[in-house]
Amino acid sequence: MKEGAHVSAVTGGEPLLALEHIRKSFPGAGKGDAAVKVLDGVTLQVGSGEFVAILGPSGSGKTTLFRLIGGLLQPDSGAIRLGGEDIAGQRGRIGYMPQQPSLLPWRNVLDNVLMAAEIAGISRKEAEPKAREWLVRAGLGGCESAYPHELSGGMQQRASFVRALLGPQQLLCLDEPFGALDAMTRLEMQLWLGSLWQESGRAVLLVTHSIDEALLLADRVYVLSAKPATVLEEVKVPWPHPRSEANMAEPQFVRLRQQLYDVLRKAKEVPQR
Repeated sequence: MKEGAHVSAVTGGEPLLALEHIRKSFPGAGKGDAAVKVLDGVTLQVGSGEFVAILGPSGSGKTTLFRLIGGLLQPDSGAIRLGGEDIAGQRGRIGYMPQQPSLLPWRNVLDNVLMAAEIAGISRKEAEPKAREWLVRAGLGGCESAYPHELSGGMQQRASFVRALLGPQQLLCLDEPFGALDAMTRLEMQLWLGSLWQESGRAVLLVTHSIDEALLLADRVYVLSAKPATVLEEVKVPWPHPRSEANMAEPQFVRLRQQLYDVLRKAKEVPQR
């Protein structure tokens, strides 16, 4: 396959998540204003255990996509299928990690990460041993009794990810989870996330503004156009997992980074329809 060539979506069986020709508009700001089209026929897929990234210009509708997948919004048209089931408008079907950790300040780390299990109706007796195990894997062993304000930003994000992992959902949606971190901490967290994702076996859909982050973590990358968004390109990332900082210095990585940068630059030039 030609490096960076457009590839078909998941092959070899039904995808875990399938978005089919999703369209979404919002009412205009004022009375009589035309509706604002945000998504214009977005189609993408995520396979079981696959890591997929979405890149796009600011305001292209990436977060709107997550709100649709999570059941907080209904599409104007198109289908959202999880495991072959139409889940449009259904909440609680995905795990979610927002841009900010959103840990409850009055709960310690262990109680915060147990929230996803609580919401899913899993007993504390059943969930706590797994929570403690994943906190150790996340480098937070010994922090179970600490409170969020006692943790660094990277440690809070690790706790937030463990919380998402403890839910029963097979798909985790990550909305720019490391955007607020400094460059060194962000790289450390990206490599950590890549290794922990492999251990978890979950499928991940990541929204990011970082080309390097997408190439370092994802199996495939979708690039969205400016609003109203469509999929401009789908790129297969050729390196096996696990990946490391050394991958970023490879000529192939540099070429793919430039290719995605060129697509994103053109994405900003796509006129509104």
